[in-house]
Amino acid sequence: MAIKPVSSAAGEGYDVEGQLLCAAYDRMPLNMVLTVVLPVLLTGLWWSRFPHALLTAWTLVMFVNVAAAYLIWVGFRRAAPTEAALPLWRRLFLLQSVMAGAAWALAPILLLQYAVGTESALFAVLLMAVAGVAINTLAAQCTAMHVFVIAAVLPPAVVAWYTGKQVEQMVALSLLGGMAVLLLIGVQSSQANRAMFGTRLRLRCILDTALDAIIEMDPQRRITGWNRRAETIFGWNRDEVLGRALDDTIIPLHQRDRHRDGVARFLAIGQEQVLNRRMEVSALRSNGQEFPAELAITRIKTGDACHFTAFVSDITERKQSEEALRVAAAAFDSQLGMMVTDARNVILRVNLAFTEITGYRPEEAVGQTPSLLSSGRHDAAFFDAMWHSIAVTGKWQGEIWNRHKNGEVFPEWLTTTAVKNEAGQTTHYVASFSDISARKTAEDQIKNLAFYDPLTALPNRRLLLDRLEVAMVNSVRHQRKGALLFVDLDDFKTLNDTLGHHQGDLLLEQVAQRLSACIRDGDTVARLGGDEFVVMLEDLSGSTAEAVTQAETVGEKMLSALNHIYLLGSHEYHITPSIGITLFGGDPHELLTEPLKRADLAMYQAKAAGRNTLRFYDPLMQAVVSARAALETGLREALERNQFLLHYQAQVDSNGHVTGSEALVRWQHPQRGVVSPVEFIHLAEETGLILPLGRWVLETACTQLALWGRRPEMAHLTLAVNVSARQFQQPDFVDMVLLVLEHTGAKPQRLKLELTEGMLVAGVEDVISKMTALKGKGIGFSLDDFGTGYSSLAYLKRLPLDQLKIDQGFVRNVLTDANDAAIAKMVVVLAGSLGLAVIAEGVETEAQRDFLASQGCHAHQGYFFSRPLPVSEFEAFANLH
Repeated sequence: MAIKPVSSAAGEGYDVEGQLLCAAYDRMPLNMVLTVVLPVLLTGLWWSRFPHALLTAWTLVMFVNVAAAYLIWVGFRRAAPTEAALPLWRRLFLLQSVMAGAAWALAPILLLQYAVGTESALFAVLLMAVAGVAINTLAAQCTAMHVFVIAAVLPPAVVAWYTGKQVEQMVALSLLGGMAVLLLIGVQSSQANRAMFGTRLRLRCILDTALDAIIEMDPQRRITGWNRRAETIFGWNRDEVLGRALDDTIIPLHQRDRHRDGVARFLAIGQEQVLNRRMEVSALRSNGQEFPAELAITRIKTGDACHFTAFVSDITERKQSEEALRVAAAAFDSQLGMMVTDARNVILRVNLAFTEITGYRPEEAVGQTPSLLSSGRHDAAFFDAMWHSIAVTGKWQGEIWNRHKNGEVFPEWLTTTAVKNEAGQTTHYVASFSDISARKTAEDQIKNLAFYDPLTALPNRRLLLDRLEVAMVNSVRHQRKGALLFVDLDDFKTLNDTLGHHQGDLLLEQVAQRLSACIRDGDTVARLGGDEFVVMLEDLSGSTAEAVTQAETVGEKMLSALNHIYLLGSHEYHITPSIGITLFGGDPHELLTEPLKRADLAMYQAKAAGRNTLRFYDPLMQAVVSARAALETGLREALERNQFLLHYQAQVDSNGHVTGSEALVRWQHPQRGVVSPVEFIHLAEETGLILPLGRWVLETACTQLALWGRRPEMAHLTLAVNVSARQFQQPDFVDMVLLVLEHTGAKPQRLKLELTEGMLVAGVEDVISKMTALKGKGIGFSLDDFGTGYSSLAYLKRLPLDQLKIDQGFVRNVLTDANDAAIAKMVVVLAGSLGLAVIAEGVETEAQRDFLASQGCHAHQGYFFSRPLPVSEFEAFANLH
């Protein structure tokens, strides 16, 4: 058991008495071994000379004594030797010492009566030897040593004296004399031990209270010493590191080879320069964290061997402080102007940015006060408030105007901070500032960008709405009307496309000037964006009729002004406006955006009326717009709630046999019932809802086609699905169709996609590419509404079509209109020449069917054969035909 500090309530201490007691307990195993071995040897030697019963009894007493000593020793090792428990353990140690001394004294007392001649002297020598050993092993506890010697020597001496024999009396005197000498030697040994322990504990206290980690190493770099600071810095307990190699314990892995090479080089050539000086290294904590450390190594020679002591300091905080100082130094020399003054506001130091901003060199500023920069724009009250804030809060920041060395006044953003000492007294002031001239200019520019149109310098939408809000409040308060005139240039896009955007910008600038010339002071002309302008008239008559006349007068003036020729560089250009007018005022609950919406609707009414005109807002227009918005909302809900369904209209041959059908979408409205696609397809195209709706139609139709394919009586039917131009323009259209076919299991050869002529107006090459890709998978194509639009025959012959469809508009009047009859006949002939099939839709009478058949059209679709039917009714119809 190693000597260790005695623990206390406050932690480990350095009590000498406690450490001496620990040392005494450390030596108990040796005493116990001697107490076992010596009695056994003596019993063996005396077995033939003395009574066996006495020898056995004495040996048992010695063994019991050893057992008691062992229990006390084990209890001490397991218990924490706190200061409060030391008296108890000291008393137990004394008790054990008395027992041990008495046990050793028992042998001569029992055997002395059987001793003859020199045997008594041998007993005395034996006791002196045992007492001598006790002086060494019990020297750490002087009292225990004394009681052991007295207990072991005095009783045998008394017994020997009272035997009355001369030899025994001489032995008794020798024992008493020897006891006195041993006690004297024991006192000196105890004092020496106490002094040694005191020195060791003082040294240990010094090591454990040192601010550096102190690590002792043997020549093989194995750790032999480890103070408390080392435990704190590295996280290893002393017992965990003793015997371990230093480089495997505190040296980072990536530096161990370099460390070992350095140590080997040092051992080989004795580099004294690495000793007794500090150097910075990287060290490793027990948790794997690497940190900067400062290391010094001292060599201690003991004979031919060299031991080493390493002093290690954790310099993490110092490094951080140095880094903070470097950062602070870099910050001081940053782009911010900085100035340090003393408590009397005398400038002590300025940085380079201070000189660049103010023009004053350091030698010109140091020793002056910040009033050197005063612009004269701020009064005494401003500076009183500033210093009051610094006194109360320790800081002030804000905008201030200062003067450059050349006399130029500039705005700066200033932050002044008071620096206080530990007593709370202000010792310095630190001011940092930046020239915000550019920022002030940018703010003005941002303000203009936020409220004014950069091209025409007119108010933008935001400023218009601000002014409109004020005008609406004033119109209610003063019972006066106001008017908004929404101006949109007709076909402005053509100008940009033909002459370029630069010429378009020139035109917009001239329009802004002409509109501004048409209004009074106090009215507003604003540009909303593009070619849209709004004129706001205020303070019109309180009478609606008079206000309408006043607004119309201004509108007519604007129409006339904007109809004049525009000079755009070398070009002359004429453009016309469409103007929508609405009144506002009188309704305190009217929303801000309502007048603008009404004027916008009126403008569209003017465009619908032929352009280059003006129109007042009509409430019926609002109803149309509202209905359209409601329809769009309903369409979105219908898609989410799966309110659509498909009807199927039969396609028949000349014999009346059903060859296929066309899938026609219907909207099963919860209130209106079944809604025709005429009411919603156009809106779905405009809003983009046609894309999810078209996919649903295709998936549903293909699912039905796959079901028919598994029924022999229906497997021969084809199914036509209409595809919008917007669907076909999607880059992934081909992949989408093929994915639907794969997912549903429908046969591509039974699917026919119906296209319209409108798809061929633009992007025909893309159309051909996509059709060819789908055609290669077996999908058929029919050109719907043929003859109603624009179709280039050059493109038509390149399209991979299977069928042309005669539009029902021609079929309806084919018997009464020679032109329609001629067109129908032309379509049949053209289809035949191109090798295409032809089908007529909208056949409603037998006469129409017969006429078309006489012209060579033998496939028909229309109410004469069947209306569009739900799937169950269509299947019943198909089975009958």
